[in-house]
Amino acid sequence: PLSLADKIRNFVLMTDANQESLYENYWLKAELLVGRNNMTAFFLDYLNTKIDGFAKEVDAYEVFKEVYRDGNFTNENMLAEILHYAEFYHAFLYGDKKYGDAVNSLLKSLQKLKQTTVFLFLFPVFDDYHNNVIELTDLEKVLRFLLNYSIRRTICEVGSNSLRGLYKTLYSRVFARPENKNNYYDAIVSFF
Repeated sequence: PLSLADKIRNFVLMTDANQESLYENYWLKAELLVGRNNMTAFFLDYLNTKIDGFAKEVDAYEVFKEVYRDGNFTNENMLAEILHYAEFYHAFLYGDKKYGDAVNSLLKSLQKLKQTTVFLFLFPVFDDYHNNVIELTDLEKVLRFLLNYSIRRTICEVGSNSLRGLYKTLYSRVFARPENKNNYYDAIVSFF
């Protein structure tokens, strides 16, 4: 059977006259960044940042098509968005030298704690860094806070089953008031 990534690839490439260039310029790059074995997890996290509720793997392909249609995407700009998020996901999984040693070390520590649910929150945070809303020092502080929070929960043996829902809605809840972005780190800490 086709994987979720196979279905999505076919959906955005097979219906386009430029499928070879789109494959080489976007899809292949995204797949190399994320890793073939991580594509399903990547798409589930990507989709879960885009929708209300949670997409399950069995429904994810249909959810992807809805996101595509509702967002009025073309094949190329959907692939560009996938590549954009794949670059972040690569950093979450493997680090990326453009973020520096501190950010990479913090991301690696979150990985060691198996705190992948935090990716749902990190996508928009990294987007804010990418769009110059926050500085690298703010990104480091946010990651350090999330790591400390994760360690404290582990030490106190607090279950992690509620974290997925928390991290999914955290960004929209903290920054529902746009002025909170002026005090980015403090807004997150004060929410917690």
